[in-house]
Amino acid sequence: MKTLRVFVFALFAVSLAGVLAAGSASAAPPENGLALVPPDSLAVAVVRVDQLRASNLAPSLFHEADDITVNGEAAAFLKETGLDPKRDVDIAVFSLSASGSDEPRPLVVFEGKFDSAALSAAAISRGAARVDAASATYYRLPQSSGREAHSGGPGAVAFLSSRVIVAGNEPAVVHALELFAAGRAGLPAKGTLAGMIGRIDPRSSAWVVVDAGRVGRLKEAASHLHESTEGPAAAVYSALRSVSWILLQANLSSGGVDVKATGLSSDEEARQNIEDVLRGMIAGWRMAVQSKNPELVSALRKFTISRDAEGVTISGKLPAELLKTAKR
Repeated sequence: MKTLRVFVFALFAVSLAGVLAAGSASAAPPENGLALVPPDSLAVAVVRVDQLRASNLAPSLFHEADDITVNGEAAAFLKETGLDPKRDVDIAVFSLSASGSDEPRPLVVFEGKFDSAALSAAAISRGAARVDAASATYYRLPQSSGREAHSGGPGAVAFLSSRVIVAGNEPAVVHALELFAAGRAGLPAKGTLAGMIGRIDPRSSAWVVVDAGRVGRLKEAASHLHESTEGPAAAVYSALRSVSWILLQANLSSGGVDVKATGLSSDEEARQNIEDVLRGMIAGWRMAVQSKNPELVSALRKFTISRDAEGVTISGKLPAELLKTAKR
């Protein structure tokens, strides 16, 4: 009888421990970057770094990243953590949300192979403050003078697993983590945003989808664009004010990069204006570079601009040799 009581007690204890463990365990980390994107995002972009890395264009596409390794503080951080962005980052997912405010919330999620412990220790050693929030632990980055006033607050980063890192301004990171913990993060399976992403070639090396109407209503974004654009870019911006969505995609090939951009608008006059502005801009670029870069002139001549009942599309190829020339 004593043996039976011991057995029953042990079984009860094990069961209770299991219940307590289940109740206290944190949610499993996200499997990919898109799982952390707020469903109300104004813009979403994906860069397949692994495809860029495997391309014969990698030296041209990554040459700016090499500058990081010669920067003293950045080089020390990378050496200390054993992180090589060109080698260890596979995918970068960017998003922009506002969540009912006029302050944009930029977010980037990196997928790859990371040493979370080393990254956390390096962040703390450089002044980052650990924040144990209900949704997940993250690190508030040390503030630099003047930057936070223009970026929506201090920066933050969360090392969610050896596969996923999320970073952005603190409101953006907290918002994404809270949504994920509540099971409400990630792109919706249905809706306008999902439909626009569905227009993107899934094989694309990089793509961007922008809800142009909502982005234009952000006070900071609208005023910044208005003040900083001049010349042909200003004409394009003016024409794009009536665009509802902007879709861009790029595909690597052995001969270069195939690019395609589409602006959607329900206004026929606006579509005509956009087409006219794009044709004039391409013609102006050809004239500006014809003596300095004849290869670019040839590439621009092959770009096509088309218009249908939904919007205007410009597409073409940036030759590999042109990219290599730009590197030099």
